[in-house]
Amino acid sequence: MANILIIGDTWGITPCHTWPQSKESTDWFEFQFLKKGHPTFNKSWGGNQNHYQLAQAEVFLNGTKDTGMEIDLIVWFHSELMRDLGEGTPMEKQDEMLAEFGFDGTLDLIAERIYGKVTRLKSEFLKTKWAIIGGHAPIRLSKSYLLDWAEFRIDNWRQEISGKECPESHAFEWLEKGKGSLYDFPSITQDIIDREIQIQKKILDATSDTNLFYNKKHPAIGPIKDLAARIMNHFKI
Repeated sequence: MANILIIGDTWGITPCHTWPQSKESTDWFEFQFLKKGHPTFNKSWGGNQNHYQLAQAEVFLNGTKDTGMEIDLIVWFHSELMRDLGEGTPMEKQDEMLAEFGFDGTLDLIAERIYGKVTRLKSEFLKTKWAIIGGHAPIRLSKSYLLDWAEFRIDNWRQEISGKECPESHAFEWLEKGKGSLYDFPSITQDIIDREIQIQKKILDATSDTNLFYNKKHPAIGPIKDLAARIMNHFKI
């Protein structure tokens, strides 16, 4: 048996709101592992930032060390990197960073920081294997080489599920005025916002099939069960 930890955002959680309508929730991602006898802990929650997901993993890895419940496998559902812009940085400093490095350059710097954190965790807990899933946001293409060590990796699962092009976006949920968005940063130009809006439209079109994405955004039960099976087969657990 393998001890499994799941970290992520809404792509990693059981959609409890479907329970009144369907029994599918009891077949959701973590239950696929549990039904095979693998102790499984799911620490995902909606809107979770990558750096906080990894902080949760670090606490869990240290807390279970030498207990007989050491984590054998972590499944990480990678989220959009804009959520990590504010890690320890006040708003005015965030905009200064965007002004200095540009939007895409800033995303590269965030990716380096986040991928450095997970690489450090791997080096400190060598026996723990990783399955890294580009879910709500894909793995940053320009920095993906930093995660080449991962034992299992899907860079853009949304695109794989849909069979349609889903361009890389790390600001999918940052395009609504008044909600905390790209519009709040004076250094982000309108052409960047327009580009991200077009990407968002393309993604929403690709995820419109509710057989594949139950609410036209998040993966449905079929892809979820398939992913769990692929991970178990890959790690022979």
